Amino acid sequence: MNLALSDLLPVLPAILVALTAFAVLLGGAFAGSGLLACRNIATLGLGATLILIVTSPATGTLGGSIVGGAYSAFVQSSILVVAILAVWLAAARLDDDQVRPHEFFTLMLFSVVGMLGLATAAEAISLFVALEIMSVALYALCAMPRTDPRRQEAGIKYFITGAFSSAFLLFGIALLYGASGSTTLATMAQGVSGGGPLALMGAAFFFVGFLFKVGAAPFHMWSPDVYEGATTPVTAFMAAGVKIAAFGALGRVVAVTLGGLGESWTPAVALVAGFTMVIGNLGALAQTDLKRLLAFSSVAHAGYMLAGIVGMKDRHGGLEALLFYVATYAITNLGAFGFLIAIRRNGREPALTTDLTGLSRRNPALAAMLTILLISLTGVPVSVGFVGKFHLFNAAVAAGYSGLAAVGVLMSVVSAFYYLRLVVLMYMEEPEAEAEFRTEAGFVPSIVALAGALTFGLGLFPGILMVLARAAAASLF
Repeated sequence: MNLALSDLLPVLPAILVALTAFAVLLGGAFAGSGLLACRNIATLGLGATLILIVTSPATGTLGGSIVGGAYSAFVQSSILVVAILAVWLAAARLDDDQVRPHEFFTLMLFSVVGMLGLATAAEAISLFVALEIMSVALYALCAMPRTDPRRQEAGIKYFITGAFSSAFLLFGIALLYGASGSTTLATMAQGVSGGGPLALMGAAFFFVGFLFKVGAAPFHMWSPDVYEGATTPVTAFMAAGVKIAAFGALGRVVAVTLGGLGESWTPAVALVAGFTMVIGNLGALAQTDLKRLLAFSSVAHAGYMLAGIVGMKDRHGGLEALLFYVATYAITNLGAFGFLIAIRRNGREPALTTDLTGLSRRNPALAAMLTILLISLTGVPVSVGFVGKFHLFNAAVAAGYSGLAAVGVLMSVVSAFYYLRLVVLMYMEEPEAEAEFRTEAGFVPSIVALAGALTFGLGLFPGILMVLARAAAASLF
């Protein structure tokens, strides 16, 4: 096969980020690059890659395995925005966490390489390799620093459950290959569209593998423990970046390969989506630990996103809603975790919900930003969360799953209890006399404010992002 330079354009963003990772690693190992230097190199590489994708999106294909286009550009741009913000959030905590910055940022960048690969994979083996690149780096990030038993426990738990999910996914790919004789997604679709035991079992195992990755019930039990055990910057990066990459890849596979089997898998996925919403929201009700609460919240939101997958049956409206929601959710969730990094209560990161008591009296600006983010996660009208959920549930109704939409609405009402409970603690309770709140110096409060502003602004003016999501989704159909 003769390759032209233009054939490499779809993989160029991943190459640039990988080169940035090597630059950070070598700079730290041999030139003694410190925290600021590593942060700036990572930001520069990620920013340059984002500019390349936005200004000159690739449209070609690399051997049918990696493809460009509007869909790839939308998902990759969302990933890079999250990665840039996550780099700056992490830089504020690495000194406290006693982590070598060049090791940390190298792993984060290689994880981004895997995420970018998931966004462009048009062939099953390429998709699996990209997923493993992302996952292996995240396993190591969760276990940093190596001297902390809590981080080691989080890394081991994530590794074990990730290995199970990879096995399910690979077995599903093998069965789909057996049914179609190809690993290329488009060619695979022709072989599995007629159904048959191999195709149906392959689709089932494939979905199970991805349901593990996105933390959908009943494959979600790793999420609370890993979210709580990992450092907050790692948790923020996982909660936002993995959701975009995994659902971006799953959306392409469903649109290109498994659409012909929609009548077979849609009822099962709808059942999982509803179950995930219920388990996530009811689990969050009982939490007093902030990171575990946000973990169960993440599970619930995975259920909402699966409603978009259900809505993809015979139409692209569900994928359009999914892309819009996963992009806006990532920014909102990143801002919520950024808040935990931005504030200190008596010299430490707030861990319990009661640690936010009376925050509005001591830091009204950050309390207001968190309130905006929580309102969006709840899905209150005028917020971007409401806009996203409206389109997701509308897609489910259009696909004939009104019951799933009803469960989503009901669970959104339930979520108001644990989200707005934090608002009540911040605004309607007096702080303890000995409680001292301090704002983290640097850019972290600005990142939280940016997330809040984007959440509020996109709720009022969602049109531009929705148009981009619509164009991206339509490019696969």
